[in-house]
Amino acid sequence: KIAAGLRAKGHEVEFLKVELHGPVEGSDPVTDANFKSMPEIGGYDAYVFGSFVEAFSLNRAMKFYLGQLDGVEAPAACLTTQGLMAPWMGANRAQRQMQSLLKGKGASILGSANAVMFKKELREERGQKAADVICGLF
Repeated sequence: KIAAGLRAKGHEVEFLKVELHGPVEGSDPVTDANFKSMPEIGGYDAYVFGSFVEAFSLNRAMKFYLGQLDGVEAPAACLTTQGLMAPWMGANRAQRQMQSLLKGKGASILGSANAVMFKKELREERGQKAADVICGLF
């Protein structure tokens, strides 16, 4: 949805996917070994970073990934998704954490959006609304 919206506005879009070999269990620490891919970034005009909310916070793998980046020298937008029914149930905190990590790496934050996926029948609508917010930042 975001890619289609940005392309419709004339932007080129490339996906860089952060992938794990499998779930990180319980309180096990996240390390480089957990990742199947940790893409290097650089040379882009802007970024959209997305993650799901995990236990009322930013996903631990995304925290690790953002923490190990050398720098984010372009504007960034943040997208989170969550399964609980209201943004105060984790998304707000996850957004603050993601923005703080990115600012610490040099990014200017354009804005953010959250998609609450609590009710299955509203997922499409809420996902589109979040995508529209992100696309409106560019």
